[in-house]
Amino acid sequence: MKILVMFGSGSDKETYDPVVAGLKQSNDVTVRVLSAHKTPKQAEAALAGDYDLYVAGAGLASHLPGFIAAKVTKPVVGIPCPGKFGGLDALLSTLQMPPGIPVLTTGVSGKQAAQQISRMRDTQGVLTVVGGPANKYVEKAEAILKELGVSYQLSNACRAGCMNIQFVPLGEKTAEQDRMIIYVPIADETNPEDALKLLEMTQHGLWVGVNRADNAAIAAAQLQGNIAQVEAYREKIAAKVLEADKNEQ
Repeated sequence: MKILVMFGSGSDKETYDPVVAGLKQSNDVTVRVLSAHKTPKQAEAALAGDYDLYVAGAGLASHLPGFIAAKVTKPVVGIPCPGKFGGLDALLSTLQMPPGIPVLTTGVSGKQAAQQISRMRDTQGVLTVVGGPANKYVEKAEAILKELGVSYQLSNACRAGCMNIQFVPLGEKTAEQDRMIIYVPIADETNPEDALKLLEMTQHGLWVGVNRADNAAIAAAQLQGNIAQVEAYREKIAAKVLEADKNEQ
């Protein structure tokens, strides 16, 4: 797998060095230190290579993973760096992406990032969506998966050897599993204190934002190689924004 690793500052070296060391054991890895804010032109130019996966991290506002996800349609893994507030600000900036632009987010410092990425490579077979019918979040994921041409199965548990999407009530702890899992925290209502629950929940696995069943499905499509379908979907959601802009002119 050809991977671009990009972090926003040399001060993040303590975070990215272990990740890079783990990835280099079985992947072709390029490492760059570029900032979405301080070196935006150079950061965008660095994305031009034919990479299979992008791994990005930053602290504070942590916009770099989202910056990359907006520019590419291949999968992006985001690693929040520790700093102020125990890395909570970086976690939320990486995790809470808008619909249609997923970043698969690790816990703060990304200690399991290389392991999670190796599981991506080793997964085969049909995507498993963990959840029953008549669940609005499952139904949302199913609708996107069908639109993107991704085969899937519903199940009551995550399965070994394949990719899984699992829905987890916000604040509920999950046991670590030897599985490739995209977790979706769900809550009908949230409050500021719930952000701390996300900090606790994301210690293992890969995560998307609260209720972002659509982003979990899109990320799964990216990982399974349905890039043309993802590009078409992105064009569709971009058209909605441009139509709103046109109406205001």
